Amino acid sequence: MQKVLLGIDAGTTSIKVNIFTLQGKTLVSTMRTLEYDQLSNGGVEQDMNSIWAETSICISEAVKACPGFEVVAIGVTGQGDGAWLVDSFGVPTGKAAIWLDSRAGAVLDRFRINGQEGLISKITGSSLFPGVLPVLLEHFRESNDARLANARWHLNCKDFIGFKLTSVIATDPSDASRTYLDISTGSYSQELVTKLNHQEFLEFLPKILPGNSIRGFVTDEVSKDCGLSKGIPVIVGAVDTSVAPISLGLTKPGSVFMIIGTTSVVGTLQEKTVTTPKEGHFTLVGGLLPLTTLTMAPMNGAPNIDWILKKVNLDIGDLDDILLSSPSGANGVVYHPYLATSGERAPFSDRYASASFFGLSIRHTDCDLVRAVAEGVAMSLVECLAELPAVTEIHVAGGVSKSKEWCQLLADISGKVVVRPIGRDSGTFAVAAFAGLAAGVIEDLDKLLQVEAENFTPNAEVRTFYDSRIELFGRLRDAIQPLWKSLRIEMVETNV
Repeated sequence: MQKVLLGIDAGTTSIKVNIFTLQGKTLVSTMRTLEYDQLSNGGVEQDMNSIWAETSICISEAVKACPGFEVVAIGVTGQGDGAWLVDSFGVPTGKAAIWLDSRAGAVLDRFRINGQEGLISKITGSSLFPGVLPVLLEHFRESNDARLANARWHLNCKDFIGFKLTSVIATDPSDASRTYLDISTGSYSQELVTKLNHQEFLEFLPKILPGNSIRGFVTDEVSKDCGLSKGIPVIVGAVDTSVAPISLGLTKPGSVFMIIGTTSVVGTLQEKTVTTPKEGHFTLVGGLLPLTTLTMAPMNGAPNIDWILKKVNLDIGDLDDILLSSPSGANGVVYHPYLATSGERAPFSDRYASASFFGLSIRHTDCDLVRAVAEGVAMSLVECLAELPAVTEIHVAGGVSKSKEWCQLLADISGKVVVRPIGRDSGTFAVAAFAGLAAGVIEDLDKLLQVEAENFTPNAEVRTFYDSRIELFGRLRDAIQPLWKSLRIEMVETNV
């Protein structure tokens, strides 16, 4: 039978499973939608057992669609942050509080006041927001959350799936970077745990293995449930943010990428450096490559566009035509894309940040509103881009990047050449390829990671227009920012 690779991407809103040939051709893609619960106190949770159930279905469907092929290696990636607690048997002690969770905002405020935020940022190389593990665990302890009673391990999303496949508890440096990792040593920080008085949580943290190493092997139970052969090697994998640039063909320091999905990510690959991060910066060490991924991750990307399309009863498949139906500048409408209940974390941090339209009048059309939202998302990303080393081109992926007109819009606003891959899934391919390397069935990884792409070049005249537009975008935000807390105070103060 022909040998093939299987990649799993466990995102916030969907599970994707792809099977690839050893030459990188996609044979089959399966996907299942994931739901999450938005609680009245600002909590955002997902059922871990449901995530595995949907993953199992995706794997089974993919394997059945490839008769005559033998899966010989499996790679896993997934969403990061949150608190994913399981007992000593790997059974969830409750639903996972995911990265969108805002209930611990008061804890974050206290960490900032007493200097603990600065300590965490210095050691981990990353800014804080309410949905990060140390903040959530502090809140759970203070509120006597039942999830802590029987908790033995914290397993990030991809690590929970890796455990279900192999029964092995482990994580990689990229996911560990968002917990208590000292990025200067590659080990969990005893100083940080002590100064936060989180000694009891240290035992929750799994051993750290290289993301490109083998975690374990498919168990007999999974073999029966999913139609896989027993004993297939599964690599540890890495958080989706650090995997994405590799699937875009980026493996060298200095490259810049954007992912426009449930959350947006603007990032660059660099040699490992240890510095106190700027506000809104996140440092992910290791992963699949011995490089550091420096990122900025606005809380919302595609959901802004999904939200407005739903409100005006239009479809994402028509986004190109919609954008062409409204001129640059959306006939004077400006939109700020801060929809998340937990506010914003990049390029600035404000848990009270709120979305808003400016310049509306009765003459504006649905297409004007959609274009304003699309421009607002792009402007937020370009503001993040300005915080990273200067480049001439941006490599993009994610659902919104499937729109040619949005890619052109991003090129015009940023003044950079936008490079979009053709025919490759950005979430599953890299982990599948590295799994093949670990299993000894892939030899020329560099060649395999090369991608075909199309370029979008900025229009100089439109670019000049957007220079003034993005300035207005910032001035309007700065003017209303002092009022955000008043606008959201009732909702935020109930987040206990």
